Amino acid sequence: MGIDMSGVRGHLIVGAGPVGLYIAFRLLEIGEKVTLLEAGNETESSILNKSSYFFNTKSALPDNVHRIGGGSNYWAGRVGEFLESDFKANQLRKEFWPYTKAVLQPYYEIIAKFLEAQFTSDHGIEQSLTETESKLKHGRLAIRCYQYIDPFFFLSLFHKIRGHENLEFLGNTFVAELNPISVDVVSVNTIDSNGILSTIEAKNVYVTSGALQSTGLVLRSKSALFGSRSLPIGKYLMEHIEGFVGTLVINTIDKDVPLKNLRLGPTNRLKDQSLDIGCGLYLRESSNPGNLLNMHFELRPLPRIYPITIILKKYYRINKYLNFFIKLFRYARYIVAGYIDFMLGRSTLGVWIKCEELPNLTSELTLDDDNTKIIYNHVVSKETWRALRQGVERFFTLIEDSKLGRVATYPWLKEEDLSPFFGPNWHPMGTLRMGSSPDTSVCDPDLRIHGNKNIFLISSAVFPTSSNGNPTFTALALAEKLIHSIESKTFSNT
Repeated sequence: MGIDMSGVRGHLIVGAGPVGLYIAFRLLEIGEKVTLLEAGNETESSILNKSSYFFNTKSALPDNVHRIGGGSNYWAGRVGEFLESDFKANQLRKEFWPYTKAVLQPYYEIIAKFLEAQFTSDHGIEQSLTETESKLKHGRLAIRCYQYIDPFFFLSLFHKIRGHENLEFLGNTFVAELNPISVDVVSVNTIDSNGILSTIEAKNVYVTSGALQSTGLVLRSKSALFGSRSLPIGKYLMEHIEGFVGTLVINTIDKDVPLKNLRLGPTNRLKDQSLDIGCGLYLRESSNPGNLLNMHFELRPLPRIYPITIILKKYYRINKYLNFFIKLFRYARYIVAGYIDFMLGRSTLGVWIKCEELPNLTSELTLDDDNTKIIYNHVVSKETWRALRQGVERFFTLIEDSKLGRVATYPWLKEEDLSPFFGPNWHPMGTLRMGSSPDTSVCDPDLRIHGNKNIFLISSAVFPTSSNGNPTFTALALAEKLIHSIESKTFSNT
């Protein structure tokens, strides 16, 4: 007997974060009926919260992200494209994307327009700084830009589609498991805030619940989806690495000093620009022979006593009273140092790095014995720390050789273990990587789980590499690429 399709949903989306809301909007736009499930609602979920995780590392989950809008409730609206080199393999890593940036570029531009960004591409932003970039001598350094959008854009998008006649929204609904019951139908097992179990059947399921919850759902559904096959589910957990690496002193009187135009203000926007953008410096590929990580360097204001704080926190336990006096001392020193710099016609800037992390098999997400908690075990490899150190040294050497300023690298960069001095950037990626081979990846280049043509994974979990920018913009570009394939029925034969 065939399956009764009368109660089967056409398109079911798991998670009302930025990607889930965007896919819902686009499917509604092309006339489809959509069911959107969210563990929370306008407020944090009672089913899913910080107690649903166990962190073995210093990574931490923000409060109140399990609700409509997801992590976008706390971001600054910073968006930027991945670099071309992010999509390629190199001497440091064998991982690569199943397509080049050129394939994704038109979708980046569609998303930029949709988000009402000032520029439709990062190249457009960089053109506004062409004069400054031309002064970066020998062309070995380049400017990498990003821009900002309305941080509440996705909450507004939800309210825009909330009353659509083709949208069924189910809040306070946690998806526990996916179970394909035929080649055309997926059974979606859910739990509501009262603990009531239900089952919804759908023709197409889109898992958009962020890297952690997407991975948790696939792990809980592993036997139903893959049987006994061994796949890298939950493996290769990556984040971005961010930290303070030194200081840069530049002349602010000389008009030909380009770096003074790249100083960032307190909100990481360009200090001397009317545009709502920010930027950093990175090594061009001609200066990066393939043995360096993708990293860029941001020039931010910084109290000079900051390194002492890091060292104290590494070796001593600092209570809230001592921490208050340290902050007070930092502020006083900052004021005095700023006055001295002004009198001498110079500016002392903190150099901050944003850096990719190499995929590491031992860095992973797993489930506890009850399959209820996600265990977060993020491990940065020695190869990543070694390459980071080399990249910082090369960058500072180029600055000095080009006479762009005077630099000072802080001594902790010589230590073997750099983890106490760098923090995670809370952009988990890579745990459901995509690829053409069903033996080494979880989903195909069209984001379909291998062997299940109607279950799609759309989040930073599918990224084979991590880059060093916010992953949301790239995840949205992947979502638009998927919608284009649905509209045109042009899925690849993988």
